[in-house]
Amino acid sequence: MGPEPVWDAAVVGGGIYGASIAVYLRKRRGVKRVLLVEREPAPMQRASLRNQARIHAGYHYPRSLTTSARSLQNVARFLETHPSALRRDIVSIYAIAAAQSKTNTRQFVRSCREIGAPLKEARPEFAALFEPGQVESVFEVEESVMDLGALSRSVSAALAEAGVELQLQSEVRALTRVSPHGIALDIEGSAGARRVEARHVFNCTYSALGRLAGPATAAGLRHELAELAIVSAPAALSGVALTVMDGPYFSIVPHDEGLHTLSHVRYTPHLSWREDAAISPAARLAAYRGDSRFERMIRAAARFVPVLAQTRQVGSIFEVKTVLQANEVDDGRPILLERSAELPGLYSILGGKIDNVVDVLDRLDAEALS
Repeated sequence: MGPEPVWDAAVVGGGIYGASIAVYLRKRRGVKRVLLVEREPAPMQRASLRNQARIHAGYHYPRSLTTSARSLQNVARFLETHPSALRRDIVSIYAIAAAQSKTNTRQFVRSCREIGAPLKEARPEFAALFEPGQVESVFEVEESVMDLGALSRSVSAALAEAGVELQLQSEVRALTRVSPHGIALDIEGSAGARRVEARHVFNCTYSALGRLAGPATAAGLRHELAELAIVSAPAALSGVALTVMDGPYFSIVPHDEGLHTLSHVRYTPHLSWREDAAISPAARLAAYRGDSRFERMIRAAARFVPVLAQTRQVGSIFEVKTVLQANEVDDGRPILLERSAELPGLYSILGGKIDNVVDVLDRLDAEALS
């Protein structure tokens, strides 16, 4: 089977990073022919749509000032691109635990001041939600929540407007160098097998990144099989996003249709492993039959916020979360953008937060895409 006409760029993975890069290539870099390959029936169906939908504004990472500062700087730019994704009806509350927290009130306040993130003492009705003695401080912060459905629609509209060609329900099985300036992509999909060539390839496959990225990148990845509980929260938390910092604690954030998502640092990760070529994260997720840990999550959370004992579980989302091993200590979420030495023109990209996609586009500005 001979190769088809050469694409100027191919992007593998249709989450927020892959889709944004495809649009960027067409609109900011003037790349003429861009192909986006995605294994789901539509873009934005997996990890980009299966999270707590927080638009990070610097509060969540007080032990990594670089990540916090970049998060705050990126908020406005992200919302300029996807204004319809912003939910304007949410109050965000951060509380600092009185015991076992890796960050105390003084450190949290100092972190916010250093990056310029606004905060104020919580109004009495929100402070009263907490069990006395369990937290040392409660703040209202300026952190937004996304409407993930609206974000997905905004991304799809941007791809169509930019003229990116989509190949959906398809997976790239292998990448091969075919010339000094070309890479062959062997694709299997619902319409059969296909081989295409591209001058540049952007690997944005998140949990599958290591399979195409090569051993150097793969060695630095860690995966978690994580549970996000979908819950009906008590009326006192209607329109409220609440986070207890900074240790084995929890977040409860508004979700679709009046529901919330609940995560807990201790109970959300069910499994964890370092990148291993013999272990497919997608296959491990598909085969997993573990029980929900909602009951443990809610018992732990209700010790801080007693009214949460009234919370009812509606379901759970299980997904693979992939991070760099280098950030197991400070909990930062930097961007990986790595150019392959073995396959010139291949870029491997990993981001830990949806709104950090802005950083990737800035870094690509420095890359020569001849």
